[in-house]
Amino acid sequence: MVMTTDEIRSSIHKQLASPLLRLAELKRERLVLAEQRERVNYGERCLWGASVVMSVVGLTQRHRPQPGEPLDELEHQWWYLYDLLEEIRATWPWDEREAYDADRSKRRQEVYDFVMAKLAEKGIMEVHAPYAIEDQRQHDEWPTIKYDLDVRYADEMGWLRVRDPFTGEWHEIEAKDAPFGWRKIAREHKQKTGKKR
Repeated sequence: MVMTTDEIRSSIHKQLASPLLRLAELKRERLVLAEQRERVNYGERCLWGASVVMSVVGLTQRHRPQPGEPLDELEHQWWYLYDLLEEIRATWPWDEREAYDADRSKRRQEVYDFVMAKLAEKGIMEVHAPYAIEDQRQHDEWPTIKYDLDVRYADEMGWLRVRDPFTGEWHEIEAKDAPFGWRKIAREHKQKTGKKR
C-alpha cells in the first residue's frame, strides 16, 4: 500500500525530531569527542535520509533560505537540525573534523541508497534530487593548499603581510601576534630581495 502525503510528512517530522534532543544535550553535557561524533553521525543520517524523503513531497530547496523567504514547516525543522549539526562540528579541532569528514560523502550515499530502497518497498518510485543537496556537500571536499607560506614586512612598522596558502590573498597582522618563524621568513625575504614586499 502506497503511503499518503500526510503519512510521508509525518515520517519526515519524526526523522528530523529524533536526533534533536540528543544533540541539544551536548550544550549542557561535557561529552568526549567520541560521543559527540556518535550523536552528530546519528543526526546527519537522520538529516540526509529526511532530505531524500522531502523531495518525494515536492520540497526541493536548492540553497540556504534567505531571511523572510517562506518555508514549509518541515523545511524549518530541516534547517534547524542542519545548523545545529554544523554548530557542533565547528567546535571540534581541525584534525578531528577533517578525519570525521573524510568519508562523509560515502556515508551520505549509503544513507541515500538505504532510504531509496525503503521507499521502493513502500511503492514510492519517483524520487527527485535530495533537499538542499548543495549545502549538504559544502564540506565534502576540503580546501587544498595552493601557495607556499610567504611572509613579508608590511609598510607599517611592527606589522607583517602573510599570504593565505588556500586563496593566495595577503593579510596584515601585528608581528607580535605572529609565530616567531614568520618574522624570520620576512627578514630572509628582505635580505634576499632588498624589498619589503
